[in-house]
Amino acid sequence: MAAGEPDTVNRVFALYVTLLAGFWGGHKFLLGATREGWLYLLLCISGIPALAALADFMELLQQPAIGQGFLRRRLPKYPPEDRGRISRKAWLRLCGSALCLVAAGTLFNLLRV
Repeated sequence: MAAGEPDTVNRVFALYVTLLAGFWGGHKFLLGATREGWLYLLLCISGIPALAALADFMELLQQPAIGQGFLRRRLPKYPPEDRGRISRKAWLRLCGSALCLVAAGTLFNLLRV
């Protein structure tokens, strides 16, 4: 990689990691968002990151890639100044996933009568 080019990761690989290890935050570690990755790993017992990883997958599908060709498309990693913080989007995604799980559990208990 030449100087001045952004740090990137293969798009197909990032999508596979999101599907297979997104529950544990593997895609966040791969993309360089280490704090978000640790947060996903901490919350993986609750199941909340599983829904958030699906939302991350959909976002990565829509994100424009750098390069041409199926296996040459690359996604930019987080910039170094953003790697040590948790973005507002990640917080909202995790909180929304938690609310969805609580609502589904409540609805399941109400319909179980």
